[in-house]
Amino acid sequence: MADRPGAAQRQGECEMTDGDKPRDEFSTPAFGRAALKMCAECPWAKANDGREHPYGWYGREGHLTHLRILRSAKLEACHVTAPDRDVYAFDSVLEDAGFVCPPRNASMRECSGAAVVQLRELRLFEELGSHEAYQKARPAGLPLEALERVRARRDGQAQPPLRAPDIADEDVTDAVTLPGLSLLDYATTEQVNEMQAMLTRMLGTRPRPAVSLAPCECEVCRNHDQVHASAPITVMGESIPVDAGLASLLQAMNDAGVRTVASCQHLREAVQSIAPYRLGELLEPPLGSALHYADTLRRDAGFVRFIIDGPPASRLADLVAARPVLGVQMAHGVVHVDFLPEHLGLFHELVEMIS
Repeated sequence: MADRPGAAQRQGECEMTDGDKPRDEFSTPAFGRAALKMCAECPWAKANDGREHPYGWYGREGHLTHLRILRSAKLEACHVTAPDRDVYAFDSVLEDAGFVCPPRNASMRECSGAAVVQLRELRLFEELGSHEAYQKARPAGLPLEALERVRARRDGQAQPPLRAPDIADEDVTDAVTLPGLSLLDYATTEQVNEMQAMLTRMLGTRPRPAVSLAPCECEVCRNHDQVHASAPITVMGESIPVDAGLASLLQAMNDAGVRTVASCQHLREAVQSIAPYRLGELLEPPLGSALHYADTLRRDAGFVRFIIDGPPASRLADLVAARPVLGVQMAHGVVHVDFLPEHLGLFHELVEMIS
């Protein structure tokens, strides 16, 4: 492995640590100021746009994932300085692709590219004079709370201080102006919850559950074992048959306290084999469907659904949502994750992080 960039330096040093509690980004002393220059792997560097990455960091979905971090008024770490796996889930796939593993004694600092983005958005906000004008000009820009946090850090009124890197604006990707953005592309989890609560108040009723928690009786589920071999997992003392290719993952999720409610290792294969006439309707879900299978089918992927009913599930929901290579839908306390076969190992590693 010494022929890969940085491999010699990583030998014996790449030992990621496990965070044992949620990190408070704004009070952690180890969260140092941004470097004056971007690292070679910075997801905000325009020079990296379109660069190959096992988990899609340098494409559209990756840019939106990083934008949502800043829109949530959170700090974004420079990943090459973050040995804590709860911050940066470095794995063997990334190592084999030649990406840098953070040294275990690294001092975590703020992402330089993210610092430039925040200061750029603050400058535009101040030039326009009001958040209303700023939001009209840049709908996907930072919420007022995030901008106020940036201003306080810039002015030395909040920690950690926000250093202005020596980086030109044009060298940093402007994810705010990506073409074809809709609200759901850049909305934070908090904003989605607010929209759901508003809809509930307007309708005077709680939203219907996104999925039924009773066993599905559709022909695809009833005859599933004709296509995919099954294996048992144990949930609360009861033996449950699941796709053999997902048994290890689903057992680990339930052992960690995450309740799974539906899964399939290759949905398109199952539907085409058992009920091909349903493929059209599943690819075109009714307008307003809370959760659907269309993306899973289009990606030729497998999926797992689980309920957010406690801290382990909430933590896992945050982890999967931060990985652009995983397709994630969330509605009414249910999370739908779809994944390609080559990313099943990543999903399993994220589950191990909450165990």
